[in-house]
Amino acid sequence: MNSIRYGRVAWVGPLAAFACVAGVHAQTAFAPAGVAGSAVQDSGLRGQIEAAFAAASTVPPPSTTPNWLVTPAISVQQEWTDNALQSAGSANASTSGSAAKQASFVTVVIPSLGIVGSSSRLTANLQYSPSLTYYSSVQGENQIGQNLNATALVTFIPDELFLDLRGFAAVQSLNGASGPPGSQSLSRQNEVQSYSFSASPYLDHRFGGWGTAQVGAEFSETSQGALSGTLPGDQGSQTDSTRQVFGSFASGENFGRLLSNVNVSASESSGTGALQGAYRDVASYQAGYAITHEITALASAGWEDFAYGAPDNLHVSDATWSVGAKLTPNADSSVTVLYGHQGGVTAASLDASYALSARTRFYASYSDSVSTDTEQLQTALANAKLDPLGNPVNAETGAPLLLTDNFFGVSGAVYRVKVASLTASWLYEREAVQLTVNYQQQIPVGAVSAGTAGAVSSDGTYGSVAWQHDLAPNMSSSLFAQYGKLSQSGSNGSPDTTLLVASASLSYQFSESLSGSLVYSYTSDSGAAGTANTSSNLIVLGLRKSF
Repeated sequence: MNSIRYGRVAWVGPLAAFACVAGVHAQTAFAPAGVAGSAVQDSGLRGQIEAAFAAASTVPPPSTTPNWLVTPAISVQQEWTDNALQSAGSANASTSGSAAKQASFVTVVIPSLGIVGSSSRLTANLQYSPSLTYYSSVQGENQIGQNLNATALVTFIPDELFLDLRGFAAVQSLNGASGPPGSQSLSRQNEVQSYSFSASPYLDHRFGGWGTAQVGAEFSETSQGALSGTLPGDQGSQTDSTRQVFGSFASGENFGRLLSNVNVSASESSGTGALQGAYRDVASYQAGYAITHEITALASAGWEDFAYGAPDNLHVSDATWSVGAKLTPNADSSVTVLYGHQGGVTAASLDASYALSARTRFYASYSDSVSTDTEQLQTALANAKLDPLGNPVNAETGAPLLLTDNFFGVSGAVYRVKVASLTASWLYEREAVQLTVNYQQQIPVGAVSAGTAGAVSSDGTYGSVAWQHDLAPNMSSSLFAQYGKLSQSGSNGSPDTTLLVASASLSYQFSESLSGSLVYSYTSDSGAAGTANTSSNLIVLGLRKSF
């Protein structure tokens, strides 16, 4: 609903002129080893960073695999946690009215299927791994979680008619202030299952050196439903069925240094809550002028008309504009800085990937928009591609994306959302290191305030460091730490919390198809003065067999 599809990626209006800025959850992704239900291959930190570097490179790596690679696998994890329900009480009796901690053995079985390949008519990347979780001593917590990353491009007429297909599924924390997947056991009362599927047929036609026209449609279905309970700001699950038509014309080489794009789109939604009867109509002109090979000046102008239904009842009909520049300091780097007005918000945006060397890369992003969590997920998926391992990355910069985030939680209201992310990744001969800082602020807009309809204002920041050391060709160790603070207010808001996560893991490759891992993770969730604290220990022993 937020985007105009353009050249197999998504155009998100004037603030993203000649850039692909992902949504609110588009932050750098890393989770500790032994992640339950991961939809990507078990490649470790080094593999994820190498795949992200390859995805950002302008020179494709030589092909060393068949056109189609099918990888079925199964993982079995035996876990033990001393706090299966994330209770603030002690192990023996309740404390300050809190329920007692409950220890439990947890068995997780994760069958998975990876399909990567291309032919003259089809290019596809699919990573699917449902997780079956069984608790030995806690009633009502057994569950099946769906995890999927999938993209496919079908070519009906070469260079003319295409069909873009995308699919996504993941489980994340509902309340927020939780560690990344695999660092702690989340109760059903604190979990959300997200799904998003889209199909976009479109026609591309090139008019010689004058430019390329594109017309098409997109049909998407997205839902975010709490496994137990309701989403704040909505009843039950948040769903959205969106239908969109779009058209664009991008100038060609005959215009020399001038780059021009004319874009129009119209979309409507039939969903729950604020998305029932929502619509968005956009028309814009984006221009760029290549001052040098490294510097391109950017500008845009247009009009948008969009609205959300009850209870938010937000309507904006306004001119849009932006000015800025895109810098390409080297072949593997891109920095886009813009300032403009869109969605009733006047703000700056940043989308950057900088390759300091072949082994060092920095990523930075900032966005300010009005949207729902469901729409943010849709927009992030439209702006993403999958790297060789099936991890989602920014289609423009190659920056790794975190499409769902356990730290910030989920809500069904309409928000003004500010998101900033800074990441540094290093690869050495036997080491891989990644540092990340993420910030997010959400403020309810429209008729809803922080004290009504369950809407929650939030402001949070967290930082994390991940380190992998190769002890031997078939053995590696990893350390992960995360620290953050999250402040929430509103009728469903939780007290200010401080989150600390620390984990250590050891991975061993027994053979080409069999690997094992041992993980220990500690999580502490400290509330404001006068509230109880929550802590948990988690031990995971896992085996993974590919076929």
